[in-house]
Amino acid sequence: MPLPKVAVDPSAMGFGGGQAPPPMSLRVFKKYDKDGSGQIDFKELRHLCYDMGHPLTDEQIETARHVLDADGNGVLSYKEFKAWWASSDRYEQLEAHEQASIENKQYGEWMEGVIAHFKYFDKDHSGFVEGDEWDAMHKHLSDGGYPVGTVEEGREKLDFNHDGKISMQEYVKWLVELKYGAGFFESLNVQKLKLGAK
Repeated sequence: MPLPKVAVDPSAMGFGGGQAPPPMSLRVFKKYDKDGSGQIDFKELRHLCYDMGHPLTDEQIETARHVLDADGNGVLSYKEFKAWWASSDRYEQLEAHEQASIENKQYGEWMEGVIAHFKYFDKDHSGFVEGDEWDAMHKHLSDGGYPVGTVEEGREKLDFNHDGKISMQEYVKWLVELKYGAGFFESLNVQKLKLGAK
């Protein structure tokens, strides 16, 4: 027996009349932006991570405050959140930074300097360095002996997601790998797994 024909409005089924849904990062961000301010605070980030199965310690929240809050205003804008969300190892980054800070006090002090350096060149406090900001940062890094190559080569090295701008997370990752080696975060995770197995 054939089903009866029914006129169905696609928007009634959540499809929005053929429009693409907003990106997952925006849907997640809006779900936890409880007050609709366009920003999430670190309490909301903690709830988000918990609901995703990655509860954060107080130390990891502090790490997130330093690493993710590019403009230093105490909350995450969607742009700051999106840069973190786009990283496939987003939770591991917070865990690795926390572990490194615990194991090596100098790492924590060094990381504060790295973040301050990025913020100095991020003149518009967008959470990204691009255009003239990148030119100035590149010159400073090059003059300091960092292996950045030409302006374009340096941008290519630091812009891991190839969006044409350098986020704080990309800058931190590049410097950490440069200072401690490409396997730095992986080695911390392996050590953590070994410690957890005891």
